[in-house]
Amino acid sequence: MAILKGCIFDIDGTLADSMGIWGDIDRAFLEKRSIVMPDDYIDALNSMSFSQAAEYTIKRFSLDESPEAIMNEWKAMSEYAYAHTIKLKEGVPEFLEKLKGEGIPMIAATDLERKPAESVLSSNGILGYFTAVLTTKETGRDKSHPDIFLEAASRLGDAPERIAVFEDMLTPLVTARSSGFITIGVYDASCPEGKERMSAVSDRYIMSFKDLL
Repeated sequence: MAILKGCIFDIDGTLADSMGIWGDIDRAFLEKRSIVMPDDYIDALNSMSFSQAAEYTIKRFSLDESPEAIMNEWKAMSEYAYAHTIKLKEGVPEFLEKLKGEGIPMIAATDLERKPAESVLSSNGILGYFTAVLTTKETGRDKSHPDIFLEAASRLGDAPERIAVFEDMLTPLVTARSSGFITIGVYDASCPEGKERMSAVSDRYIMSFKDLL
């Protein structure tokens, strides 16, 4: 592996133990309306966009609400969770401190919107480790495209071959690897692809950031 000159970290499911948050939000949203969440509801939403999920929810539960109102409520609930309840994965603060001590710059690169992204980093005391927080909304395309990783590399001032990308999902790892980055797969219980497929596209696969201390 090349000498490491920078690190790019995903947030959801990588730094933050947050991937179960939408199940909690969906359950609380329905309970507020005296509806018990069906077992297949979350699976049904997983393949939908935000607006499609709102429309599906209205139709399935015969709600007299607009998609916009539902999306705004979901957004407010998620912003509260990222600011107040979501915690970091084990070993994250210690590993970031180790990188800082070695003079390795770090950037957070996320599919989250900026407000919840910065909120969860700030509330857990790690925002200051990052020279920048980049979002796919701002860079223009999702992580099936390399835009956000290449922008991060540009800001880190080095070549992809000397920058590690930390991700808990398969598609971003494939994208980063095909663009020449060092890839570090991070275990998350919610990842549907599993350890074997993740390991195949990772220069290293870790179960916890404690593995890197």
